[in-house]
Amino acid sequence: MNLSVCIITKNEKDKLKRAIDDFLEMDVEIVVLDTGSEDGTIKMLKAYQAKTHPATVVVAEFEWVNDFSAARNEAIRLASRQWIFMLDSDEYLMKPCVETQLETLLKEHPNQVGRVMRRNLIPGGEPIREWISRVFEKEQYHYEGTIHEQIVPNDPKRKEKLFQTNIFLEHDGYYGSKEERSKKAKRNETLLIEELKRRGDDPYLLYQLGKSYYMNGEMEKAAEQFDKALYFDVDEKLEYVQDLVETYGYALLNSNQAQKALGLEGVAEAFAHSADFCFVMGLIEMQNARFDKAITFFQEATRKSYGKVEGVNSYLAYYNQGVIYECTGHVEEAIKMYRMCGDYPKARKQMANLTKSK
Repeated sequence: MNLSVCIITKNEKDKLKRAIDDFLEMDVEIVVLDTGSEDGTIKMLKAYQAKTHPATVVVAEFEWVNDFSAARNEAIRLASRQWIFMLDSDEYLMKPCVETQLETLLKEHPNQVGRVMRRNLIPGGEPIREWISRVFEKEQYHYEGTIHEQIVPNDPKRKEKLFQTNIFLEHDGYYGSKEERSKKAKRNETLLIEELKRRGDDPYLLYQLGKSYYMNGEMEKAAEQFDKALYFDVDEKLEYVQDLVETYGYALLNSNQAQKALGLEGVAEAFAHSADFCFVMGLIEMQNARFDKAITFFQEATRKSYGKVEGVNSYLAYYNQGVIYECTGHVEEAIKMYRMCGDYPKARKQMANLTKSK
């Protein structure tokens, strides 16, 4: 298959092994660019090269210059095949990728950018699914941005067209010790602040800085950056803007600013097509003891066919309705909602308590 799987890595030997193993039995080129590992990564990669696999393994080292795009573009330069699939070392296949299907998709979408489905595992929370751009032709695209870099066409006149691939990934990069998460967050924060100094306030960079604070549990700082980003005239149709608004709602709730979060009602018309937005608005109304409005938003969430956060359009929305009904003394309605949650453990526990006490 005319595809190079490109990975940049540093000190993630065990995760990298898992990522590489997913592709060894495929007829692809695997390009691994190490940016200064000290955990035996290079030795492991040399062992891969010494064995015969359907895949071809290419190993190179690169001096880290605090620029993710520079590293990704170097990996692209080293690749020898027509198509690039950019993979992170903390990602792995959720299910096998059928080569023939992927090859057909690539042939059917020349000069376009392929999207992969990624399921992000969140410590203490529900997984979040997203379609992200990762597959493109080597001669047509490159990366820009020191961090949270984006795919950019080499020809500025080219209008990017997207297609969905049959690649489904799982990502556990948010796991690790508190120290590891804090170290990664501090690195991202430093790079983003430097980028903001160079480019001036930019809503996308402010959003990414807010996300970095958010994933590190610094909710007030996250809300502050999201607030700054929303001062700009942003396009509500952009995926990052939708996520910005939704995550802003959670950041406000998690920093005891539930009343301020009610201001998001003003953008409901633009974002209520999303189950994720309806769900967070339900939580906001719930925290402000506006229970009728909360139930309306949760009901609206269940009418959507898809949600990025697993459960927002099904068991989580039903569960929160059950909690409201239970707290307001409507036991039968609460039991009905809990039953709608299926095997969701919290709902089963609440339903067992209610039915036992009847």
